[in-house]
Amino acid sequence: TEKAFQFREVKLKPGVPQLNITIVDAGTSNTLASTVDLFTMDESSIVFSEPVEISPYTIDLEYDKVHVLQVRSPGYFSYKDTINLAHVFDGREKKREIRLVPLKAGNKISLDNIYFQPNEANLTDFAKVMLVELTHVLKLEKNIVIEVGAHTDGVGTLEYNQSLSEKRAQSVKKYLLEKGASDRQLIAKGYGESFPIMPNDTEENRSRNRRVEFKIISVE
Repeated sequence: TEKAFQFREVKLKPGVPQLNITIVDAGTSNTLASTVDLFTMDESSIVFSEPVEISPYTIDLEYDKVHVLQVRSPGYFSYKDTINLAHVFDGREKKREIRLVPLKAGNKISLDNIYFQPNEANLTDFAKVMLVELTHVLKLEKNIVIEVGAHTDGVGTLEYNQSLSEKRAQSVKKYLLEKGASDRQLIAKGYGESFPIMPNDTEENRSRNRRVEFKIISVE
């Protein structure tokens, strides 16, 4: 006798995951023409690389991957962040508005993904990946002067946090110098817990206060 087979219908969501990005000037909100690159997490290979002149713009992504997104436009701070699609196997869309900051005196960007080991000043490997974009700006803009400002959360004494922030600012400066920046381009300054951007009442808020800011002092 023939065996009876049972078939089970599995409905899959169609399509591949997509990234929908809008790239604008942070001050004016005007659309910017930019070069967009998408890398594998270890940056060993490029998934996507094209000039983008219109917004919004949609890029097909890969299932179950963590990508590194890089956006560059002349005269602006570069942008770099991760797009996490680990364990995603459907056609969902991720939206990201990218507000590029002009390279003008007084402007600053805050990088809360410049991570350190707890109570240490050593940069993590991920932090070094994120700092690559700043080295790109420093190489292109030889006369720019940028302050590297490190901030902590409110855990610990004022003296401890001040000292820790100074060490972290110096650690970032040291890494940028190793990657080709000149000493006259960088001023390292620690602010301790003096300028929180969120109340220090939850771990999520404290993590946002543990940040590194880059402020343009002058551009010639």
